[in-house]
Amino acid sequence: MKKHFIILLVLITAKVFPQQNDQQPYQNITSYNSNATKVAKYQKMQSNGIIMASLGGAALAGGLVLYISGLKDDVQASVNNSSGTYPSNSAIVPDYIPKMMGGAALATIGGVALAGGIVMIKVGKRKEKRWSNQVSVFALPIAFRIAYKF
Repeated sequence: MKKHFIILLVLITAKVFPQQNDQQPYQNITSYNSNATKVAKYQKMQSNGIIMASLGGAALAGGLVLYISGLKDDVQASVNNSSGTYPSNSAIVPDYIPKMMGGAALATIGGVALAGGIVMIKVGKRKEKRWSNQVSVFALPIAFRIAYKF
């Protein structure tokens, strides 16, 4: 009975506290292909630049439309109140002021995003082209490969 109890205790301990197996097959693989990671990084930069430029252009256009709408309301309000008297129920801040301020802010942010996106596209394309024409080395215990891409 004592022998069965010890075996059960060993099995439970082995199940609860398993040994860590840190060894991987082909542990001594040396792969030097940093050019591929750089190319992938610059491709991602280029695609992020396209997204940023698209959203920046949309924000710029939306901001300009909002600003022009506020200007039209301003002109209409000044024509309606050309006598210099304002109605007693008018707000402290006219409706066109937030439109104009929001439009100007959105257009500014959109312009900065558009410019940044265009720069990211250009830099990503130039650096991708530079790093894609390079040598890559791949070494395994059973194989070795050198490749030049052009």
